[in-house]
Amino acid sequence: MSVFGILLVVNILLCFFPASEKDNSDLGIATVSPAMNGFSQLQAAKDYHDEDLKEMRLKAVALKHDLDSLIAIEHKTYDDSLKIKKKHRQVQIIVNNLYPKNNEKN
Repeated sequence: MSVFGILLVVNILLCFFPASEKDNSDLGIATVSPAMNGFSQLQAAKDYHDEDLKEMRLKAVALKHDLDSLIAIEHKTYDDSLKIKKKHRQVQIIVNNLYPKNNEKN
């Protein structure tokens, strides 16, 4: 193949793959980048929320265990009764926050 033939093939290939397409692909990546950043922020917020819910559930379980122990006491003191009332209210608040749809009044 001669030099002229090689140049002809290169020119034909350049016609099919113009330089402007390369610029457009860079533009496409640039427009996707903010969307990916937004997705990452949403995912981080979801992870934080999930961790917060997990902590609330664990706290409710611990409170329920303490509450059951206090209720099981046969001869309660006044302080025991106050602790029962306080822990019951704490569990109720956590449950209301975890499951708000179950607590709506119709």
